[in-house]
Amino acid sequence: MKRSILLVTERYPYGTAETFIANELPFLASDFDVTILPLNPLLESRPRRVPSTVRVALPTGRPRSRLGRQLHGLWESGCLLTHATRADFHAIFHNPARLFPAFSYISRVRDAQSAIRALLENTSFDIVYSYWFDVAALAVLLEREDRNESFIVISRAHGFDVRPERHGGWFPLRSWAMMAIDRVFVVCDDLRRVITDEFPQASNKVTVDRLGTLDHGIATPEEPEHPAGDKHPICVVSVSNIVDVKRLDLLIDALGELESITKREIMWTHVGDGPLKRQMQDRARLKLHTVKWFFSGHLPNNELIEFLRSHHRDFLVNTSDSEAIPVTMMEALSLGIPVIARRVGGIPEIVKNGVTGYLTKAQPTALDIATTILNGVNLPAQTALHLRHDARQFWEDNFQATTNAKKFAAALGALLSEPQR
Repeated sequence: MKRSILLVTERYPYGTAETFIANELPFLASDFDVTILPLNPLLESRPRRVPSTVRVALPTGRPRSRLGRQLHGLWESGCLLTHATRADFHAIFHNPARLFPAFSYISRVRDAQSAIRALLENTSFDIVYSYWFDVAALAVLLEREDRNESFIVISRAHGFDVRPERHGGWFPLRSWAMMAIDRVFVVCDDLRRVITDEFPQASNKVTVDRLGTLDHGIATPEEPEHPAGDKHPICVVSVSNIVDVKRLDLLIDALGELESITKREIMWTHVGDGPLKRQMQDRARLKLHTVKWFFSGHLPNNELIEFLRSHHRDFLVNTSDSEAIPVTMMEALSLGIPVIARRVGGIPEIVKNGVTGYLTKAQPTALDIATTILNGVNLPAQTALHLRHDARQFWEDNFQATTNAKKFAAALGALLSEPQR
């Protein structure tokens, strides 16, 4: 008889986010009876297809207003007091303004807990798996404690749900959660270091489990359709949301510097959307005089892959301040497109100098990035071809979705064989 898993997501299978779940779900469904609970499904959107044996349960209840969340969180604030550690009191004491966001956070946790409780009233699970190490994970842990049950609780951790600086400087009740959870699967070594530096006593609970992308073949044309050497255009692509942390302003400035150090034609496409789009377009108009640039907006994954397959790009360029291991880098390497990026977060785990692309300093100038791009496109033709082949091979060895999903399913099976809590 198969063991059972409850997978708690933010929206999946609704909406377009949480794309990695689709890659691992068939392998989980092969080994386990899987139920998915999306806490905030976009019911107006069409759900993505899931394996026929997977059940999707929907939460009840209505979203709260901002004021409603704070009032509800204030009512539930006893949760903060009963589970808070010294770290929580220290965070609030040094910044009392964090208290009201904490009330909203606890309200979201309690609403998530109610949805989980309703499902657990009629169904038992061997493992409850939170896709994010955030609200859902804390809700599951609190519900397990309230029910005094012994099901295994695990969570993935992706980046923003680990780094407090991207979360107002503090994760409420994180210390308690680290003591209570059974396993945290992080997507890169850098995130494991961040967690274990803060919680060394929980280091045995933190496991690196890399995500991966599907095999879409090698990008074609593999070689540019233009003459080799300094006569063909420099063609780069960037893919990201257009928000502060992605530092598209730095990339635009770097392309402006690139104009000044080469006479070659430069072509840049940015794929993605966000609140700073108009501001970044205005900056490009101001800074870029000869670069041919285009903002495509958001592209569905299949359209992005087709664009990268059919249009030669010398490099994917990423200038973000903070990253774990971006899916766009995995996709690029799988297609044989090398990457240029800053030495931040988990990026050195996927961008290897001379193997999958090139790293700049963690805090590069625009000229540093421009010089790295120019050096990369000036490689001898055979060296450039080897770089593209090595990028693809590195993806096959480390970020192939099928291989990594099988390993994850096996790791969950092994957890069930360990002595119970």
